[in-house]
Amino acid sequence: MEFSLVEAINIDNALKKKGIDREIGILNKAFPFFSLEQLAVIDEFVVEGSEDISFLRHLPNLRKVIIRSFDYDRVIATGEYQGNSYFNQIHDFSVLRECQNLEDLYIENDICIRELDVSGLTKLRNVYLINNPRLEKISGLDEQHHLEQVVMYGNNIKQFTNITDYLYNTLDAKQNILDISIFFACIQSIEQARKLYDAYLKGLVHVSFAEKNGLTNYTTHTIEQITSLYIKFRRLFEQKGLMLAEDSEKISYVFRYVVGYIHFATEEIEMRDKLYTELIETYRGIPEFYKRNMGALHNSFNTYHFRSGNCEGIVNLMRFMLSILGIATENVHCHDRRCKQTMELNHALLRACDNGKWLYYDATYDRKNIKRFYGKSFEEITDYVDLSIFEKMISEETEYGIRQSNGTFIKC
Repeated sequence: MEFSLVEAINIDNALKKKGIDREIGILNKAFPFFSLEQLAVIDEFVVEGSEDISFLRHLPNLRKVIIRSFDYDRVIATGEYQGNSYFNQIHDFSVLRECQNLEDLYIENDICIRELDVSGLTKLRNVYLINNPRLEKISGLDEQHHLEQVVMYGNNIKQFTNITDYLYNTLDAKQNILDISIFFACIQSIEQARKLYDAYLKGLVHVSFAEKNGLTNYTTHTIEQITSLYIKFRRLFEQKGLMLAEDSEKISYVFRYVVGYIHFATEEIEMRDKLYTELIETYRGIPEFYKRNMGALHNSFNTYHFRSGNCEGIVNLMRFMLSILGIATENVHCHDRRCKQTMELNHALLRACDNGKWLYYDATYDRKNIKRFYGKSFEEITDYVDLSIFEKMISEETEYGIRQSNGTFIKC
């Protein structure tokens, strides 16, 4: 069976990992050809720098698929994703449903995936969906009865099929962490939040909800935390008549509320940074048993409860509140040139959709001059922060897609 050169290289590498070296050079005419017996050997496949994964249907014993790109947040430079070997440009993921033996699925840092359907994959055990900013719809997870590890964060889920069945079927999962956006997609009222909490009290729910975190990847909310915070803010917004207000009024209220209520945790950040340095020197990383502590300042519930948080904790709290109000948002990692820290990513901004237009809000610096509060365009905010190529692409996106330097459009 013949494959494209990129596919053949990846398949050849997969065979080498299984100890099979065909000893055929890449320039050899036989290089793109593989026997059915060779394809049947491959049970794990890593997809990087690809535009098409339809060839996966020819790997009958595939049990593990890893689809990953470089962290798009960290690409602070001029350039494009298209044609870049560090990034996938896959527009159709439907072939995954044909991988009937699939047990492990990882999709990470994919800027194109919008929908994932795993219906019929009865052997699925582990699902990791990490930092896929346009992933809006997930289908078929509610049909899975043998999930063991589920970790999702950094996505923007707006549709999640049958959350009730999903929670029932994952009661005995070893780890069950859903993207916080799934909570807001499925919980639309105080009554629904209470039902979820009651199910938790009865021992019928085993799940937590995750927020994106630039330091420890993610932080989580328990059912008790997320439902109590949701009910508190939902009541407040209903009392204020904000549920049906204009987008700009909703965003303005949330910004002013957070700036007036939340203290910027300068001292706590200094203590955290000191501890971080000690951990790096001792463990050369952040050990698992310290991640909850290190991520506390980034967590929206902690930020509200202690009335104190860092830039990302404040952004996550604003996202939490605006999600209740139906405003699309994103936690944007960037490099702030005003900050003394020299690390590549040292700040978090809120990107919010105001009447169809994306604007950036900085609740850390702009709190000092709240009378002049307003959302900034990409051009305005980049006067003092460096944003990723992805953010630039979003700012240039039209109904036709994202304009490239050659004048053509990518429709992700």
